[in-house]
Amino acid sequence: MSTTASIHVNCSKSLHRISPYLWGNFVEDIRDHMEAMLAYPIKGMDFEQEADAAPGVSGAWTPITNGKTTHFSLEPAAPKHSGHSQSIKVYSADKGFAGLSQNISVQADTTYTVSIYARASLEIKSAVIDLVHPSTGTEYDSATITFTSHDWRAYAGKLHVPAGCTQAVFRIRVFAGEWEDSIVSGMVWFDHVSLLPADHVAGVKRAVFELTKELNCGMLRFGGNHISSYHWQHFVGPIEYRPSMRNEAWGGWATKYFGTDELIEFCRMVGVEPLICVNFGSGTPEEAALWVEYCNGDETTAMGALRASHGHPEPYKVRFWEVGNEVYGKWQIGHCDARAYATRYLAFAHAMQAVDPSITLMACGHVEAAWNETVLRTAGEMMDMLTVHIYPGIRNMGQSSSASSVDVFKTMRCFPEYTRRILQKAARLIEGAPYLRHIKLALTEYNTMYQPQPERQGFAYEHTLQSAVANAANLNELIRGGDRIEVANFSDLVNGWQGGCIRVGDYLADQNHGEKDDICRHHVVYGTPTYHVLKLYGNSGIRQMLSTSVACDEFQIEGEHAWTDLDKAPVLDVVSGLDDERANVIVFVVNRGLEEMECHFDLDGFSSETGHVWEISSDDLNARNTSQNPDAIKCASTEIYQMKNQYRYRLQAHSVYKFKFHKRNH
Repeated sequence: MSTTASIHVNCSKSLHRISPYLWGNFVEDIRDHMEAMLAYPIKGMDFEQEADAAPGVSGAWTPITNGKTTHFSLEPAAPKHSGHSQSIKVYSADKGFAGLSQNISVQADTTYTVSIYARASLEIKSAVIDLVHPSTGTEYDSATITFTSHDWRAYAGKLHVPAGCTQAVFRIRVFAGEWEDSIVSGMVWFDHVSLLPADHVAGVKRAVFELTKELNCGMLRFGGNHISSYHWQHFVGPIEYRPSMRNEAWGGWATKYFGTDELIEFCRMVGVEPLICVNFGSGTPEEAALWVEYCNGDETTAMGALRASHGHPEPYKVRFWEVGNEVYGKWQIGHCDARAYATRYLAFAHAMQAVDPSITLMACGHVEAAWNETVLRTAGEMMDMLTVHIYPGIRNMGQSSSASSVDVFKTMRCFPEYTRRILQKAARLIEGAPYLRHIKLALTEYNTMYQPQPERQGFAYEHTLQSAVANAANLNELIRGGDRIEVANFSDLVNGWQGGCIRVGDYLADQNHGEKDDICRHHVVYGTPTYHVLKLYGNSGIRQMLSTSVACDEFQIEGEHAWTDLDKAPVLDVVSGLDDERANVIVFVVNRGLEEMECHFDLDGFSSETGHVWEISSDDLNARNTSQNPDAIKCASTEIYQMKNQYRYRLQAHSVYKFKFHKRNH
């Protein structure tokens, strides 16, 4: 095989604009996504779980007492609250203490606000809260909460975590005093107990916020399977009044601490546009329309007034709305066929646009053209975009589940060809009817998905360099198709399933191959190799695509070829473009080969002497970042210069590059 390649960029021929929403990301209430993203270290804050390991004690908590007769029980929640209240009865005769504890991961050198909703019998005057070392019991900090009423009241305190501390035990205790033990004495009830660090952003960990902001992703989608049982009204307003509800898509409890208000605040702080997917599965058009009004109505509307009462008088002006998530799938609550979806979609569209005619509506599309044809024919005039979710994997790309790691890569590197075939079918349906040509495509979920795959060996392929290479090549395909593709959202932002590009600790929530808790290091927040790819593209400034040709070797497409008409594909996947000022030519190069390659660049019609190159590479195809080594794979940059009127650069095997060539004298 040849070890050289040439890239010719016609810098005078702009093809189409490139949407700033191609680098979008995606949050959903799936497995540990929200738990990992949010800054609350305590689990079971509302005592919603039934008693598990300890009789009478809500599942996430551990009882602590030195009394012989202390009694714990779960009782009804406080008024307007949900879950349970946790009651503790302390006996004066025991001359001891009783309370609750929980092992938590904490941020070093950080002050936490402790919020408690409680009531106590008159003889119990206070409770002590503290943080202690999980092994030695050494106290880090403590505070006293003074009860002011027999009735339910909100209380608050502060606890500081010292430098160097990342694990602690949180305790809340009451102490027996001198009173006559009776049926009405020595009682305390806790309905809510939470900790939140001072540096949180809309309830999100500061480190997660910083990494998200650095992505410059343009858009953040709120959706996923859970949205088909999500009733938005339950997740706005004061958190303590939001009900505890089951997550019907993924099991466990739905996250009530990140609703519409927190989503919008987080998006505004990150500097991205929100995309909200409404509940089609078990919701109604009227419910969706009220959600639009809550976000976009002024204070003269009923829902706008409700939003204002929650402390947000100005409309959120949410532009992008998606109607339903994967409605075609039997795994989805309320799934149906294409005809039923399209008919009901029209009811949603009319109701939502009656509230705000300026919104951009997205209809649920499919990788199967037959579904899209029916939906477009029936409802196309009432949609602005058709969505598709693409997850190439071993099974749907014709590879054996027993294939070696290298063979898996040989299949997965065809991600852009796989995407192209699916989106071209949808685009042909749109172009084939003049009344549909206003419709854009939105890839509202995508990622590599290796399942089923060979033995994970304690990690997921989605965390490796080979996945990053495949995802980078797919981003190139989205740029190439930018005349039709307006939106793309990587799946997911944080943990969740193994695809999350930001990792909090090492645990893989949906499999049994995660590291043990004692080395999980939940306090370490870092990006996967794909995170660094997304950051590279999102911060590129590319706005206009240029005509580009590449001369390089081709590789044989592996696996069953039913998904493509191609037998071969170029080893180098390349796209190029200009920034808004037309002062820089940006070239993305993905080496999908297993060998190094010398690359020559010809910038036709652009005078340049200097540039920069950013590189993501490793000798190990399956190199990954971990909480023990979070920077094993990261982006390196250097300056480059013309030599003999030409740029040259040696590309590493299975690698990703961004070249930025600067206009002379700029």
